[in-house]
Amino acid sequence: MPYLLLKSETVFKQAAEAVLVSRNGIVRYMNPSAVKLLGEHTGSRVSDMLGSAVSEMPDGATASTWSAGRQVSVRAAVYEDVSIYYVTAVEEPSRLSTHELALQSRLRDTLSSLDSLSRTLLVKLYDDYQDSGEQGAYRGELASAVLHCSSRLNRAFMGRMELDDLQSGRTKPDVRCLDAGRLCRELAGTVSYFAKPRGINVVFEGDPDADGTFDGQLVETAMLHMISNSLMNMTSGCTLTLSAECSGGYTILGVDDDGSGLSDESKLHAYDRGNLGLRYVGVVTALHKGSFLMEGRVGYGTHMRMVLPYVPERHGELNTKPVKIRRNDMAYILTQLSPWLGSSDYDPRLLD
Repeated sequence: MPYLLLKSETVFKQAAEAVLVSRNGIVRYMNPSAVKLLGEHTGSRVSDMLGSAVSEMPDGATASTWSAGRQVSVRAAVYEDVSIYYVTAVEEPSRLSTHELALQSRLRDTLSSLDSLSRTLLVKLYDDYQDSGEQGAYRGELASAVLHCSSRLNRAFMGRMELDDLQSGRTKPDVRCLDAGRLCRELAGTVSYFAKPRGINVVFEGDPDADGTFDGQLVETAMLHMISNSLMNMTSGCTLTLSAECSGGYTILGVDDDGSGLSDESKLHAYDRGNLGLRYVGVVTALHKGSFLMEGRVGYGTHMRMVLPYVPERHGELNTKPVKIRRNDMAYILTQLSPWLGSSDYDPRLLD
């Protein structure tokens, strides 16, 4: 028996973090913290506990998945046929009081009004500066900067509230049978509009006809968070690849880049409350009872996968797919990509 298995109890028994050790896909040891979090599953298959995608994670990869009735994050360390999984419960939001919910609603309305006003201002000033020389051009640039700031505020605060609504159960996924290939192709085309001038190539690979059962708007937002995360670490000459495929009863949506990659520290805190983007992806995937996988190293790019299970009873809807899968709103795209975009990207002609 490998030395790691023999020493598992000695090494991990006192660890505060939940740790389980497997060999050839079978759980051989769970420390007390793991038993408390997940229940006793020694002798079970890792795939039955954490999902097949997590059970096949390579060394150094991280994941967010659904297990024992809650969302958990997982880090993998692989030594030949022995895998060690470090499992942490993802923090859930505290229940809001009636007063706090009312304040949140007012803040949501205020941010929505600010965003609408910013768009109107941008379009109006753009129309004015067409015939008013340098002064008008300056006002147009100012309006673009205002809309950019508004978009970043909207993403930060509205995104946080939407995430809390999902985690608290106030918002539930509207699962339908949808065209996953089309979703990724359209996103690749939209993102390419902004990436190409920066020397970044955006491509789609995989099955253009891939389908799946998921909430189209939630998954689109999750994909945009993944895309934004990649673009923040990319420079001219890099390639961003979006993909969709169906395999083994799952729809797999991918975002890959050859940018600067991920440090061990950033992977460790990928699903912390302060990281809105990847935390959102993890929550949406977990609510679909799927797994979100991420791997990468400094200098070697990042690879992300949303692994979403089919809901068999939804397959009958395939012949009546909704025409509108995406939010299909450029203003929404500008909001979700605002951490990466610059003020000059906020062209009023995109808002028509």
